[in-house]
Amino acid sequence: MFKENNTYGKGRPRNSSNKVGNSLKVVLEKLANDLYTTIDINRLKDAEKLKLFLGILPYLMARKNEIEQTNNTDLTWLDSYTEQ
Repeated sequence: MFKENNTYGKGRPRNSSNKVGNSLKVVLEKLANDLYTTIDINRLKDAEKLKLFLGILPYLMARKNEIEQTNNTDLTWLDSYTEQ
């Protein structure tokens, strides 16, 4: 944490881009695209297909706690609401 009157530097300004992170993201995206185009899924064994599917599944589905937070559709509290 930075303390008030810090003389060692202020760090990266809030909401500024992380240049190293952005350049790394570009490299990883290119690598992922290159790998994707070279994989022949039809040549994989069933066990390999399953392992691939399980590896990408977390990136395709929302996590349980995200679902619980966003899908709260219990509106019974509206029944007791009265406008004054």
